[in-house]
Amino acid sequence: METAALLDAVTQRVSVLLAEHTALRTQLGTAQGRVRELEDQLAEQTDRLHDFQNQDNITKIAGSIAADSSAATELKLRINDYLREIDRCIAYLKD
Repeated sequence: METAALLDAVTQRVSVLLAEHTALRTQLGTAQGRVRELEDQLAEQTDRLHDFQNQDNITKIAGSIAADSSAATELKLRINDYLREIDRCIAYLKD
């Protein structure tokens, strides 16, 4: 009789542990998805920051090189195009 009661207790405990395991795996999957989402957001924000820094540098360079504002704007656009092309080349080389 005691063996049957012990077996029932172990069976119930295993059932509880399996339910907890399933719940924890679900939580882990959700957390991993959130981590991936946040990593993507961080990468996007880093890229945007890099772009803003490039824009600021381009403005400074164009302003110091060009004599008038139209020449500075043209130079800024050309530098921007060059940087985009360099970024595309780097992305291509990473793949």
